[in-house]
Amino acid sequence: MAGLRRLLEIDVRHGFYADAACPALRLAPTLATRALMARSGAVARPTARGLELWLDDQAGAGWHEDADALTWSAQLGDPAVADCTADLGRPREQLSYFDADAAVLDTPTGYWRLHALDVASTRDLRPLASARADAGLAPADLRGNPCALIRIPTRRLAAGADDCTHFLVRLAARATVWKYCFVGAWSEPALQVVDLAQRVRFEPAPPHALADGRTALAFRSSEALALQELPHERFQLRSSPNEGRDDARTRADKVIVKRLPAAAPRHFSREVIDGVPALVSEIFVHR
Repeated sequence: MAGLRRLLEIDVRHGFYADAACPALRLAPTLATRALMARSGAVARPTARGLELWLDDQAGAGWHEDADALTWSAQLGDPAVADCTADLGRPREQLSYFDADAAVLDTPTGYWRLHALDVASTRDLRPLASARADAGLAPADLRGNPCALIRIPTRRLAAGADDCTHFLVRLAARATVWKYCFVGAWSEPALQVVDLAQRVRFEPAPPHALADGRTALAFRSSEALALQELPHERFQLRSSPNEGRDDARTRADKVIVKRLPAAAPRHFSREVIDGVPALVSEIFVHR
């Protein structure tokens, strides 16, 4: 951009999306930040994963002397994104609060990470009223029910004319127990769900009750699995009548479904598994 230098980048990466870019995410400047940008000739340019702030070269080193911090609210234009995002706060009650005063260096990227753990977590959640007071926001700044606030004190920005300060937020994909429900006539003996990578185990679950009174054969993953836009899991349904015998005979298992569908960020239920409440993704496979 002619006459402008890049001062700041905020990079928000989402673990659900294949390219880490959440298309529904929008960073909106607060009223005070918008006013400072107008006075200084600064320009915010949206990027695929956040924004960049460019400053008018004529603004000089003292452009931010009348401001303590720059603040943006993170808003999700599509409510469905919440279904694939871990550790979001309760809408209208909580939000994630990311303050660059507590930033830590993220070794893989060299950016300043705005949360203590590798990904944003419940540790970053604040009551809405508390976050608003700490950031000095007006009521209008919270329109649109933001899921997060990002506060960058101006003293954290590089002073050099050719320097840009990079900040990073990583949002984790929601993880759920995957429950395959096989509806219809599955009469093959000793059915089991198998992970070709041999990383995930599936165990028989109580039959799943359908609305029409029928029951479906069910298998649950032994651990929660992250939801992904482009899943890499390769799960099969096999008939294994030789289970427990020698390896040569076990390899003769019959493949019933070559690749089972992956869980999508919908059809959640809550179940108690081994005495612990768990969020479950129900995946129906019909025959």
